[in-house]
Amino acid sequence: MSRGARTGQARAGTALGSAPLTEETLAGVREVHDELLRPLVHHRW
Repeated sequence: MSRGARTGQARAGTALGSAPLTEETLAGVREVHDELLRPLVHHRW
């Protein structure tokens, strides 16, 4: 993979990270967290 391709991928990833999250998206993230992650890690806090 060329350096140019990696740079382009990094810029594309950064651009995605700055997209606003909708309430619907956040609700989906919370649902996944509560169903799949919380049972595995919550007791460690």
